Order: sequence, then structure tokens, then C-alpha cells
Amino acid sequence: MHARRRQMIPLLSPWFWLVVLLGALTLLGIGYQHGHENGKNGCLADQASTLEAAIKQAQTEAIAQTRAELQVSREFEATREQVRTV
Repeated sequence: MHARRRQMIPLLSPWFWLVVLLGALTLLGIGYQHGHENGKNGCLADQASTLEAAIKQAQTEAIAQTRAELQVSREFEATREQVRTV
């Protein structure tokens, strides 16, 4: 019976539970670190795609504005030419 008592003692030992607690905290810390890195990378990817979309929209608007200004210039020149010939 004395031998059985010694086999149960490791489960009741504070050192055993300290090792279990340290192992759990280590795994939790590693998971937190990986989650933080993945979250940060995800945010950077979202920012990059948002920035790319904003740049494309700005380019499209700039092209449309340039075309509109070119059309106004053409109309102005046509009107000026008509006035000059009359």
C-alpha cells in the first residue's frame, strides 16, 4: 500500500502542477504571438488593397477630368474659330 501512495504523490505535488501551468502558459504565449503576427499581416494586406483601390479610383477620376477639360477646350476652340471666321 505504501507503493501506491508514492505513485499518487506526483499528481498532488506542487512541482507537477507548476510544470503543467508553465507549459500551458508557454503554449498560450506562443499562440498569442502567432495570432498577433497573423492579425497584423491581415491588417497590412487590407490596407494595401484599400490603398490600391483608392489609387485606381483617383486615376480613373483624373482621366475623366482630363477628358472633360479636353472636351471643353475643343468646344472653346471651335466656338472661337466660328467667331473669328464670322
